[in-house]
Amino acid sequence: MNRAATLASLLFVLLAASPASALDVTRVEPATIESLTGGAPMVIVEEEPAGGLKLVTGGVLIAAPPSVVWKVITDYDRYAEWMPEVTEVKASDNGDGTKNVMYDLLFELSIIRRKMNYTLLTTETGGNHIEWTLVEGDFDKSVGGWHLTPARGGKATIAWYSTFTNLKSMGRLVKGLLEEQPALEMAIQVSTAVTVVQKLRERVENPQAAAPPAE
Repeated sequence: MNRAATLASLLFVLLAASPASALDVTRVEPATIESLTGGAPMVIVEEEPAGGLKLVTGGVLIAAPPSVVWKVITDYDRYAEWMPEVTEVKASDNGDGTKNVMYDLLFELSIIRRKMNYTLLTTETGGNHIEWTLVEGDFDKSVGGWHLTPARGGKATIAWYSTFTNLKSMGRLVKGLLEEQPALEMAIQVSTAVTVVQKLRERVENPQAAAPPAE
C-alpha cells in the first residue's frame, strides 16, 4: 500500500477514533459500533503501560453473515488474491488444532522496498476467532488475530483485525527511519489494520475483486 498517500486519512482516523487501551471488542454491541461509525472502518490503538504500541485493531461492518466471512479469512492460501502486499501464503496443519501459515510479502516504506518472509502459528476457535504468534521470520515479534461479531440479526458481520509487528527489528534502515520519524510507526500499523479490513469487505461483498499483484 502507498503509506504516504494515506497518511492524511490515517491521522483523521486516529483523532476521530479516540484510541482506547485494552478495549475488549467482543463486549461492544454491534449496534453501538454501527451507530458511531455509520459502517465506516474504525481503529482502536492500545498502548503498553510504559508507552509504545501494544496492538492496533481495525473494525468494519460487512454485509454478509459471519459464516461467509469466516470462510474467507480461513482460506489462507488465497490471501494473496485480496490482501495488500502479500504475494504468497501457504498453510500447513500441525495436527493439534493449530496451523503454520507462511507469508511472503513485499514491504515498501519511503525508499525502502524489500521482500519479507515469516511464519505465524495460527489457532482458530469457535468459528469466529483466530489468533497468531510469530514462529520465525524477518522480524522478532508479530501478534494479532481476527474476531467476527454478528450484526443485524446475523445477516451482517463486524470483522475485527488486530495486529502488531515490531517493525524496528526489520533492519537498520527501517529502524533508523522509524526512530527519525516516531509517528510513522503508528501510521504504518494503523494503515495496515484499516486497509486489511477494507480489503476483506471488498473480497466478501465482491468476490471477483482482487488486490493488485505485488511486483
